[in-house]
Amino acid sequence: MQKSTKMSADDALLKILADFEAKGREKQKKKGIPKGLQDLLDDLGAKPESEMRNRIMKDAKKGMYSDFMSDHAYPLIQLQQDLMEAGFQDLASKIPNGSYEHDFVPT
Repeated sequence: MQKSTKMSADDALLKILADFEAKGREKQKKKGIPKGLQDLLDDLGAKPESEMRNRIMKDAKKGMYSDFMSDHAYPLIQLQQDLMEAGFQDLASKIPNGSYEHDFVPT
């Protein structure tokens, strides 16, 4: 019996989404780091070094606080919680104004 080489609709959709995501990442790499992400990294960089600060910076660079790349349903709320836990209430208070909103750019 011959095995079908035809792609299922689900597999085809997954391939389209993966291709779209890859093209988006390449496009963003060319643009540079979005302002919201750069502002977050700059503001965190000005804080005293700590394990929590370093983790937040690492997560931000991975896209964990991006609407498009995060596993969190509400990544900016997660960022706000992480900033509050780290004692950075001043940074957390900027989130409702959209200061740190960004699309993901791998760094």
